[in-house]
Amino acid sequence: MPNNSLSYPKVCKRKDGKYYVDFKLSNKRYRMFSGAKISSSLSPNSYPAKLKRPKTELLAREVYNYLVRNNYSFKKKLNSKELFDSLISSKLSEPLSATYYKTLKDLSEKLSCELISKGEISTRFLDGIVLRHKNNTSYNTTRRHLNILVNYLYDNGFPMHKSKLKTKSRSRYCISQ
Repeated sequence: MPNNSLSYPKVCKRKDGKYYVDFKLSNKRYRMFSGAKISSSLSPNSYPAKLKRPKTELLAREVYNYLVRNNYSFKKKLNSKELFDSLISSKLSEPLSATYYKTLKDLSEKLSCELISKGEISTRFLDGIVLRHKNNTSYNTTRRHLNILVNYLYDNGFPMHKSKLKTKSRSRYCISQ
């Protein structure tokens, strides 16, 4: 069997009368007594004896269709918005101070709006958030906070490019009289 293969699930019955679905996925054997693994509420063994087998056959079809739709994997493919939301909620669930949390939440909402409207978060958009600030301290602070989010998203598999903006140094003025 090829590495990414699936045998059609077959219905089996144990000695105690319980039905299950048996199949191989990528050379690993699976036995499923319910549809919990594929987010289905179907549980064939909770039905009367006459309905157990037909419900298990239905479960076998559901399992097969689910695996084919999800590229032969139990992990559901997330679209970019779902992936973004899960990564951001993970980042914001870390122990953060109230002000830092508020700042990251505000920046993540800006990124989310861009993702929804454009379908991606471009480097130009990231640079635009930072370049709004004329004050060097505000520029550097916003850049640092934004880079925290961008690096976290990038490191966890979110498809985006990092900003190339550098820090601005404070200018020192000499006033001589």
